[in-house]
Amino acid sequence: MRKLLLPILMFMLLFSGCQSEMIQTSDIDSMTITALPSPPRVKTIDKKVDIEKVVSFINSISKEKIKLKEDIKGWVFSINTKGKKEHSISFTGNMIHIDNDWYKIDTSEIQKLEELYNKLDYKEQPVIK
Repeated sequence: MRKLLLPILMFMLLFSGCQSEMIQTSDIDSMTITALPSPPRVKTIDKKVDIEKVVSFINSISKEKIKLKEDIKGWVFSINTKGKKEHSISFTGNMIHIDNDWYKIDTSEIQKLEELYNKLDYKEQPVIK
């Protein structure tokens, strides 16, 4: 029984870790975080330590993948990454949109992101259209 249990546990650990790391810090050179409501404002994050904070936060959010029957309009925060891999992430209500997938999240995550955004020491720029 022990000989069977150890490989099963190792398999579970190996593959459960892969699912939680949706975004890899090593793939990102910079990111912009745009915050609403009015007036819209944006910060460009280019320090690796700060990119790691944001990516770690996004990866740590408990997410449940969902299928939407209709398009969702509007968002509270939008994050766009640049580098080896580009990601588009938006937060709205109790959902997060990562690249082409929607996930249900706890509504408190937006408040946590707002706190993180405010702590990031970058000049806030108005959004120019």
